[in-house]
Amino acid sequence: SFKNCKTQLQSTSPASLDFEQNPNLQMFTKLILSSLFTIFNIDIIQSQAPGAPPPHWCPAGHPYKGGPVTGPFGQDCTPSQGDCPGACPVGEKGKPMYQALKSVNGKISCGVNFDCCSCSLIECIDCVELNCNGDQGCFGAKNIQIKGAIPPTSNGALISCNGDLSCKETVISGTNIASIACTGDQSCQFARMVLTCVTDLGCPLECVGDNSCSSDPLVYGKNAVFQITNANGIACSAAACQHGYFNLAKNIGGTIGCNAYDSCKGSTIIADQNIGSMTCSGMDACRGAAIYLTNPANGFSLLCGAAFSCEGLQIYITVTDSTIKSLGSITCNGASACANMKIMIITRFPYPATQELTVSSLTCGAPKSCSNLVVTKSANVKFTSCHCSTSSLPADVACGGLRGLPGQCV
Repeated sequence: SFKNCKTQLQSTSPASLDFEQNPNLQMFTKLILSSLFTIFNIDIIQSQAPGAPPPHWCPAGHPYKGGPVTGPFGQDCTPSQGDCPGACPVGEKGKPMYQALKSVNGKISCGVNFDCCSCSLIECIDCVELNCNGDQGCFGAKNIQIKGAIPPTSNGALISCNGDLSCKETVISGTNIASIACTGDQSCQFARMVLTCVTDLGCPLECVGDNSCSSDPLVYGKNAVFQITNANGIACSAAACQHGYFNLAKNIGGTIGCNAYDSCKGSTIIADQNIGSMTCSGMDACRGAAIYLTNPANGFSLLCGAAFSCEGLQIYITVTDSTIKSLGSITCNGASACANMKIMIITRFPYPATQELTVSSLTCGAPKSCSNLVVTKSANVKFTSCHCSTSSLPADVACGGLRGLPGQCV
């Protein structure tokens, strides 16, 4: 017993208090540890006893009482400690299991973390703004419908996904949209958006949070798909648009900006008119991407300004508008920037076969920058110049294996 062990220990000389050699000391230690475990285990059992309220941190009367929350589309809407979402309480007495959220004065605000994750429907009519600024604020909500307000109320609806993972895995449809901002990290990752922007102004797609509009090609169903009518270009930050699918229909203007590492890596971008330029200025920024442009703006230019920035890029430019008479420069200024790239520039009816479409230049300004680059073009497409930088090392020549511009590249 504990008492007998204590008595025997008290009668033991200090010289014999060696744990390995003293069975009384070993027994005493075991008894203490056993007692502590029993006390701690009882405390755990009592805290999990049936009928005991789950621990929570929200104020009295708040609809969230603690515990896990599963959203209407199977997503995990369980808030983190300290978060008290309440836009669509789950299982609230006397109401449907999952509730709908409708706009008030043209606005929907999901500013608390996980606030609107559990909504079965998010509907914004005469909408001025859908605001998903809390982390996971609208996470996994697959029934978001927006009808943007028109003047004099407003000139379209703003879609703001500012919190991290705020619009991740959402499905959003809408009309009269003024802007689309995915500014939080992973904010619109794996989202599907079918949107029509305000006709006169268009709306830019801003994917400026890390991985904000990206897909994962290794996981089935984890796709980011953006079909934007009356778009106004796209901007992608670090890994923001990698492997995503972007269809910019009836594009009003703007540019394609892939200006950080991996920003548009492996992506598919389609734009049917008025794109002013495309920049791939981060390492691997447009590596392995597929770009389809129809009737870009006069003077359209492509800049691949970092190592491997356009390596393996396939860019297809089709011109049918006879008012487009010239394209700007294609510049490859990083090591292997345009290696293995495929460029196709073709004219199609009603573009006159006798009308010349000029391309300002192809510049290969770094080691291996245009290695094995292939140019395919219509007979009436003419490159004004092609310049290849020199190197003292044969393995580093800029234009080794370049095809499609015979006798032009020097």
